[in-house]
Amino acid sequence: MHSYQTFPGDPGTSNSIAKLASLPMPGLCGKTFLDIGCNEGFFCGYAHFEGARSITGVDNQAEYIALARQRFPACNFIQADWVDFLYENDKKYDVILCASAIHYAQDQEKLLEAMMRALAPAGLLVLEIGIADSSMPDAGPGPLAGWLKCRRGIDERLFPTWQGIEKMLAPYAWKYVGESIPQAGDPVPRFIFHIRKRLPYAILVMGEPGTGKSTAARHVFDNFQVIGGDAIWGQAEGMADRYPKLAELAKTRKGWHMLNILAARMFSDESWEEYANYVATLGGNKDFVFEGYIPEEFRKKFAGAMAAYGYCPVNVELPKSAEPPAEMLRNTRVEARKYGMFLAAVAKKFQRRR
Repeated sequence: MHSYQTFPGDPGTSNSIAKLASLPMPGLCGKTFLDIGCNEGFFCGYAHFEGARSITGVDNQAEYIALARQRFPACNFIQADWVDFLYENDKKYDVILCASAIHYAQDQEKLLEAMMRALAPAGLLVLEIGIADSSMPDAGPGPLAGWLKCRRGIDERLFPTWQGIEKMLAPYAWKYVGESIPQAGDPVPRFIFHIRKRLPYAILVMGEPGTGKSTAARHVFDNFQVIGGDAIWGQAEGMADRYPKLAELAKTRKGWHMLNILAARMFSDESWEEYANYVATLGGNKDFVFEGYIPEEFRKKFAGAMAAYGYCPVNVELPKSAEPPAEMLRNTRVEARKYGMFLAAVAKKFQRRR
C-alpha cells in the first residue's frame, strides 16, 4: 500500500508537516477532535500532542486504520463510511478537520452537511478543499453548475469552482483563511476555510434616548423583525406569571419619559434577566433587531445574555443626542412653570391697561 501521509522514516506523497503548518488550527487542549478521512492518523496524533480531551479518526480504508491504531494507540480510530458514521453517531465535536478528503465523497454537499451536524454549537470545521479553475486544461464540464471534473495523476474527481464553494457554504458562517500547500501529481490547488454553524443575529441598537434607534431599526434593518424595548414595558405588566420582577417594575412607570429610568432600575433588581429572556423569546431563534435603551455600563452584559440564548449579538452604536427627549421634557416642564409666572405678570399689566 502506497503511503500518503509522511512520518519520520516513512515518507508519503504528502508533506504532512508542511500541510499542518499551512492549516490555521484552533487550540485543541481539552477539546473533542474529529478527523474525517484521517488516513494514517497524522492529524489525530497532532491533536493528542496538543492535549485534546477526546480524539477520533474515521477512514473507510482498513489498512490506514490499522496503521493509525499502531502509531497512536491513545486515539480512537474507526473504519466506516464517513457520512454513515456522522449520521449514526450523536456525539458533538469541538473541532472537526477534513483535509484533502472531501473530493472522495460521492456527495460532497451531503458530507459537509453531516460534518456541520456533528459540530458542537460553538464548534469549528477546518476544511481543506481543492477548488477548480475553469481555465485548467484538464478540466471538463461537470454535471452540476459550479463543479468541474478534473483529471489528476491517479483518477478523475469533481471539484467545486469558487462559485460552487460559495454556494456550498452559503448555509453556514464561513471564512476563507488561506492557501494550503500544493499536492504532488495533483493540478487542483487547495484552499482552507473555517466554517461554523450560523447563529441567528441579534442586532442590538441600545443607545441613548433620542439617538435615532427606532428610525435605524425601521429603515436600515427593514427586512428584520424589530423588537421595541419601549413596547416591552407595556407588555410586561400583564405577564406576572412568567416575568414577576419585570411586571412589578413595569407597574411603576408613569409615562414614556420614565422608560429610560426603568431600564436603569432593572439592572439593580436583577429583573433585567427576565427582560433579556423575553427579548430572546420574541426573537424566535431568527434574526431580529432590538431597539431600546440599555445603560452603557450594562450593554456588554445584555449582549452576553443574547449570546447565551443562542444568538450572534451585533452592537450598533449611534451618535449620542445632544438633548435626549426625557431631558427636553424636564427642561420644558421647568420652563413651562416660568412661562406661567411670566404670563401671570403680563396679565396683571394687561388688566391695569383696560
